[in-house]
Amino acid sequence: MLDLSMISYVLALPLVLIVIQQFLEKEIALPIIKYYSMLLVLIYLMIGAAEINLYAEWQTKIDYRAVVYLSQPAEVFQTATYTQTFIFFVYLILMMYLLFRLYQFLVSDAIIARKQSILKNSMHASGLLIMGTVGITLGIRGGVQQIPINQSWAYYSKNNTVNQASVNSLWNLLGSLYQNSTNMDKNPYISMSMDEANNVVKALYQVEKDTTIFFINHKKPNIVFLILESFSADVIQSCGGDTGITPQIEKLIKDGYLFTNIYSSGTLSHQGIAAIFSGFPAQPTTSIIKEHAKFSKLPSLNKRLLKLGYNISFYFGGQLTYANIKSYMYVNQFHKIKDIDDYTDDMPRGKLGIHDQYTLTDHLNELNSKPPPFFSSIFTVSTHSPYDIPARWNIQKGGSERDFLNAAWYSDSCIGAYISECKKQSWYKNTLFVLMADHSKHTHYDRNYFEPLNRHIPLLFFGEVLRPEFKGKKNVIVGAQHDLVTTLLNQLHQLADEFKWSKNLMNPNVHQFAYYALTTGFGWITPTHALAYNYQNKSNDWNNCEQQTCTDSLNYKGKAYLQKLFQEYLDY
Repeated sequence: MLDLSMISYVLALPLVLIVIQQFLEKEIALPIIKYYSMLLVLIYLMIGAAEINLYAEWQTKIDYRAVVYLSQPAEVFQTATYTQTFIFFVYLILMMYLLFRLYQFLVSDAIIARKQSILKNSMHASGLLIMGTVGITLGIRGGVQQIPINQSWAYYSKNNTVNQASVNSLWNLLGSLYQNSTNMDKNPYISMSMDEANNVVKALYQVEKDTTIFFINHKKPNIVFLILESFSADVIQSCGGDTGITPQIEKLIKDGYLFTNIYSSGTLSHQGIAAIFSGFPAQPTTSIIKEHAKFSKLPSLNKRLLKLGYNISFYFGGQLTYANIKSYMYVNQFHKIKDIDDYTDDMPRGKLGIHDQYTLTDHLNELNSKPPPFFSSIFTVSTHSPYDIPARWNIQKGGSERDFLNAAWYSDSCIGAYISECKKQSWYKNTLFVLMADHSKHTHYDRNYFEPLNRHIPLLFFGEVLRPEFKGKKNVIVGAQHDLVTTLLNQLHQLADEFKWSKNLMNPNVHQFAYYALTTGFGWITPTHALAYNYQNKSNDWNNCEQQTCTDSLNYKGKAYLQKLFQEYLDY
């Protein structure tokens, strides 16, 4: 499908030329198309030849970095061996000659006979333009489905090299250039020397004593992640939200351990997935999960648990191809990945995906077949617009957000039924459940976009493996979504040094802060103050500091944090 998409992009210019040719006597379209085709062939061959030599080093396809390196062509060829240089040019020259001869053999010397009336030529041109535009548009986006095609469509194997080979090289390169067009290997968030930024971030994560307070009594429990789509803390009473919307989650909270001051790293699902599983914070303007060359180098909770003998799986009622999430899943070695394309056609579904009650029931059945210990994640979908839930609306408040509140109520009821059934299973007593949102959203409280409460999400641990003294308790520590992975690994008596952007929320010596990404800057939260800084206008879009010293301190830490974070994103 990526090949078809790339072909559709390539055909756009020839289509325009052929339409124009309908009104001209002199032949101009075919010569231009000929040289255009040869140029594209040359580009494809150069990419292919370079990938043959570079894959062993990069372990990924050529991306925007290659264009950056081409600014120093002499250095590129100096770093290549004589053998690599020989292979590159022999392959390029030989294939170029063969394909040029093939083009001459297959392509006619004339496109159309143009000795027709102006009316007929106009009708012919209009028909070509309409049909061609429709066909090219469908080809570019991969069909009429809601989510356009992306790299994940080419992934089908647990072997990463096979997946990479199936990705169209030019499509991959152009996509990478688009993703990095705003920076092209330049950090736009430089506010101080890199050494100074490194020291600030190091101090933020430094603790007087590396210790952990354990809230579970099992070193190797089964683990189930309930990742809730767009689930703001505004709909959970125990997190300071509204009443009556999530009564089933409130029941779980009474026997669980709730973190009440957790904030999402980004505003989109793919940002949340990278934060939850890799402990990597979201970045403004881009997302690491969209670039294989980068996310494949991230540490992963999955890979750590695989080494401990866990069976790993991920379930989602929607399309995991969205924003390249499926590619990330394959790279991170899930034993089983299941999305909307893997469910039976008779599974009831809405516009965006299968309704939560059905995916949760299916997930329960899947868990019953898993060998312990297992680590399985279920990602809900019903709280994503258009909120076409298969249930009567029970929430009458909320104004323009009433549809979301009812979707939250529905999803909550599905979770309640799911957990009730889980409790009947033999594996339940040895299972830790973790409930967290992928990100928050705008709610009926109509909060300022930049303020922290617009990113406020739940984090709840529950299950029989919880120590009795922690059941029904709340932890008010300020933390971020990406702190989950280190917190969990420490509960399992495992080191988490590779997750350097994630902190252990159960270490009483840890510094309390949370970072969140904005399109034009960052947000920074402490137990007493918070602000949101905008790099475009060089001012704060939101700030509750009373003193300038407070504002300066939070801005300084946030700027250092984002500078180092984005540099690491670039360096991956």
